[in-house]
Amino acid sequence: MLMTVFLCLCVKVGPGSILRGPLENAGVNHTKTRLFCGQANCPIELIYPPEDCNVNSSLSFTLQVCRVEDVLVEGFLEGSVVHFHLVRTVIVKSTGSISVSGLGCTGGLGSGVLLPNGLSSGAGHGGKGGDAFYNGSYIGGGISYGDTGLPCELGSGSGNHSLPSSTAGGGIIG
Repeated sequence: MLMTVFLCLCVKVGPGSILRGPLENAGVNHTKTRLFCGQANCPIELIYPPEDCNVNSSLSFTLQVCRVEDVLVEGFLEGSVVHFHLVRTVIVKSTGSISVSGLGCTGGLGSGVLLPNGLSSGAGHGGKGGDAFYNGSYIGGGISYGDTGLPCELGSGSGNHSLPSSTAGGGIIG
């Protein structure tokens, strides 16, 4: 699923408004991003975006804002991958937010470990995830992956996505 806003002078997400891509009901249990959770490389469209605002398969499930002069966010803008391309200014007012929180991977390359008893270690990304120690038990954190200078992979989550308490990592803002 791709949502593209393009060829506009100004895009305004007003107070109390929501611009979301993909929609909340677009997938169940993070199936919409699971296809990209094992990739260690940045989606090529983030590094070399196409000039015509078309997006290929490596960035499906994206909210793309392309060839827009100004973006004003006073409400809520959210997506697994939020991509601004050929945009002059993006202004986020104090009432607004741009979020990709929890829209990455529940597993992923650097996933943590989540045990049924609730003990869990941290997920890695630009660095190793936090280790967990409790009552003599130890769980190592997720591995480091990606480039800290260009973090463009989906974030890893808590691991063990079969448990209801699992959480997803972050998405991508590019």
